[in-house]
This record gives sequence, structure tokens and C-alpha cells, in this order.
Amino acid sequence: KVVTTGQVANGFRLTNIAISPPTVTLFSDDPNVFDSVPGFVETLPVDLTGLNEYKEVNVGLNLPQGISLVRDPRVLVQISVAAIEGSLTLTVPVVVIGLSPDLQAIISPETVDIIVAGPLIVLDTLSPEDFLVVLDLTGLPIGVYQRTPEVDLLPDEIRIQTILPETVEVTIEIVSTPTSLTTPGTPTDQQPVP
Repeated sequence: KVVTTGQVANGFRLTNIAISPPTVTLFSDDPNVFDSVPGFVETLPVDLTGLNEYKEVNVGLNLPQGISLVRDPRVLVQISVAAIEGSLTLTVPVVVIGLSPDLQAIISPETVDIIVAGPLIVLDTLSPEDFLVVLDLTGLPIGVYQRTPEVDLLPDEIRIQTILPETVEVTIEIVSTPTSLTTPGTPTDQQPVP
């Protein structure tokens, strides 16, 4: 039986403790000693304090008085931990790429909600600026389209669960240029007389 002390790092959980070999053979010159021994022996304490990754440690056994092991008095303890996961919803603006310079795009809606999952310690540090949601309009002519935005930039250890809405409406049109109106025959450098 593995005896542990301390707690794994904040944001992590203990997932498994394995011991090798799982059974040991005990020896004693006095057979009566075994009458008081339970069906297991404990390891010396294994400290889990601050553990945030897989760890292997060789540890001795806490043997009762007068008892020894037939072979190596140490066992291998394998400790597995995993980050505690959660989810987070962020509103991220949609960025248009691949659009011809003489065209403009009107996106509806201009933002999407992305639901991401990953370790809580990573989620706590995230903001919408950590993500890039793009809409590739390469080669599209003037018209109205339904397109699926894609997450182009994603922090490590984070997974996208959902993008809402799944599609956005895009209206592609010619870039409108502002025009100045002048009265024919009126010089533009003079102020009109009231």
C-alpha cells in the first residue's frame, strides 16, 4: 500500500498510483510474527506536494519489526496526475482575409462566441486577444454568402468545442469611394455668396 503526503499542484488531480512489484514475499526467523501482520505492507511516505506531471520514485517499505524482504527492499511507485479541465466562452471578432482590395465585406454578426476547453490553470489566463477567428474570402466575387469562420490562432493545451454561430453571412460589394459635389461653373476655391 502506497502511503502519500501532501497535495498535488493547484489545478491538478491525482489520476493513478501504481506500484511495482504489486506483491512482495516477506521473511522472518520467527513464524509467529506473521500472525500480527495484515495482508499488506505500507511504503515509506511518498510526497506529492506540488506535483504537476508524471513521476516515478523508488521507495522503501515500512516493514514490521523482525520481518525482512526476500528480495530488493525497495519498490517503484508510479504517480500519474492530470490537469483539472473546464470550459470557457469568449466573444471574438471575425477577421476577413483574402479579400480583393477593391472589394469590401460586411459580416453579420461581426463577432462569434467560441467555447473552449482545457486545463483550468490555462483557461484562467485567457482573453479574446489570445484567439484569431478568420473568414477566408479568397477569390469570392460580389454577392452574399454563408461562410464558416475558423479559429486560426489557438493557445497551447486548448481545444475548440463550439463556434456560435457556426456560419456567418458575408455581403461582398465594391468599395464605395466618397464623392464631393460641386455646382458646375462654381470655382471650388471660393466660398459661395449667401
